[in-house]
Amino acid sequence: MSPSPTSNRRIAKNTVALYVRMLFIMIVTLYTSRVVLRTLGETDFGIFNVVGGVVAMMSFLNSSMTAGFQRYFNIALGEGDTARYRKVFSVAFAIQLLIISVVLLLAESVGLWFLNHVMVIPEERLFAANIVYQAAIAVFAINAFISPFTAIIISHERMTAYAAIGIVHVFAKLIIVFLLASVESDKLIAYSVLLIAVDLLVLLANVFCVRHIDGTLSARPLFDRKLLRSMMGFSVWNTFAGFGHLMKGQGLNIVLNLFFGPAVNAARGIAFQVSGAATSFYTNFQMAVRPQVMKCYAAGQMDEMIRLTYMMSRLSFSLMWIVALPLLFSTEWVMHLWLGDAVPSLAPSFARIVLLTGVVESLATPLTTVVHATGRMRTFQLVCSSIILLIVPAAYLALWLGAPPQAALWISLVIVSVVHGVRMLLLRGIVRFSARDYVRRVLLPIMVVASLSFAVSLIVASVTNNGVLRFVCSFLVAVSSSYFWIFDRRERTLLWGKIKQFLRLS
Repeated sequence: MSPSPTSNRRIAKNTVALYVRMLFIMIVTLYTSRVVLRTLGETDFGIFNVVGGVVAMMSFLNSSMTAGFQRYFNIALGEGDTARYRKVFSVAFAIQLLIISVVLLLAESVGLWFLNHVMVIPEERLFAANIVYQAAIAVFAINAFISPFTAIIISHERMTAYAAIGIVHVFAKLIIVFLLASVESDKLIAYSVLLIAVDLLVLLANVFCVRHIDGTLSARPLFDRKLLRSMMGFSVWNTFAGFGHLMKGQGLNIVLNLFFGPAVNAARGIAFQVSGAATSFYTNFQMAVRPQVMKCYAAGQMDEMIRLTYMMSRLSFSLMWIVALPLLFSTEWVMHLWLGDAVPSLAPSFARIVLLTGVVESLATPLTTVVHATGRMRTFQLVCSSIILLIVPAAYLALWLGAPPQAALWISLVIVSVVHGVRMLLLRGIVRFSARDYVRRVLLPIMVVASLSFAVSLIVASVTNNGVLRFVCSFLVAVSSSYFWIFDRRERTLLWGKIKQFLRLS
């Protein structure tokens, strides 16, 4: 089936809105991270990073359910069933109330014990750490209520509104960073409490936006047994997947804390700030394409769904690679430019490994989106997530045997790469998907681009130590190789058309 011009235009428009959002968020977030690190200091920054991670260990329930909400909204909209779509919204609130109850129970019992008796936190900062922990729980509860609204906005592909809310969110955080400088009391406590106010503002913005999209939606919880069982059944396996990825991130962060303390958590936090900025280049694009993939499945347009999946895979890699490659060869220069002399010693090496992991993970969401569209999650998520869960015990064993902190992140990279191969094989039994065709049309072009551009960048790095020159050369090599080897003729034509349209508007 030939690509729909309407869907291409919608994807392009939504992608532009998301990238405007991403650029604002990335610039402001990187600046605020620099100020927060300097204001709090390395130890308190590490405490904030790892203590918030304890709550994130439970909040994966929320993010996993959100993906399920979006799937049900997209399917209902694709089928034109508005009554079911509205019922899904009300049931989503009932599910979030259940999740909040479970998380509060776990957080105020097991989580609180773990914080005070297992984690490595200086005695004099334990009280502040407990306040940060309670603030993080409050932020989680607020975000649980935000999730159904966000899923509605994305399902309707109102990415301009989504982008505007994201920009409001990040500028509100910027304001509290400036306020933090004038606070005379404990700055770590003040920062955590002010973040609650920011998330309340975001909740109000989401409510206003959804009311504008569809004023007939009811936020009252609805315990419809049949739909509740269906949505919960779908999300059980999605939740298992979320738990696996959570352990890969926050689980490793806690393991690093147990062996090395808050200073290494600070380095890991900075590395993930760099990686997060890089991965936002492709996650925004994926967010624009995901609703189209699911709606194609709901409408029975399987060829179009596979075409979009291949396109999302190739372009996701390209968008990650053109940022990751320059950062790999100019890490110290970029971090010094960003943080000055406050760069934690392990942050550059952590950042390189995390960036490579992000490159591999850029290929995961396109395939997972197809599985979400079908709803056939059990075997796929059980196998993939079980392998990912091996990361934490493997890393713990390596560190217990005396390996350096970087070993934990290298283990994560290796296992994530293995899982993607497994993901390809499992997808063949779910939809009409050819692993051979995927390798030919997606993986081979990617491998050629990665090998050639890395080799050229390595040669440049061997002849100059100039960070600016390394960054610019690597960027140009990544862009040019991606353009000629990854984009097909149709995608190059579409890209040039959008660039010319953007220049005319400018």
